[in-house]
Amino acid sequence: MAGDPTELAVATWSATHGLAALLVDRQLEGRGAEQPEGLAERVTAAIFLGIAAPTARPGRSGTRADE
Repeated sequence: MAGDPTELAVATWSATHGLAALLVDRQLEGRGAEQPEGLAERVTAAIFLGIAAPTARPGRSGTRADE
């Protein structure tokens, strides 16, 4: 998936669709659903931080000390 725009878009779309479904079905009451816009912003930020994170190769932690 690393860097493939289509796969990144599907992953983001899936996560946001899942959040929307959980909100509509009232599955997140008491877990931030009182402010859905803020919850959506936090989930979206987490997705983008994960996409932007350096990819660690097997056997490496992804830190410079491992290089």
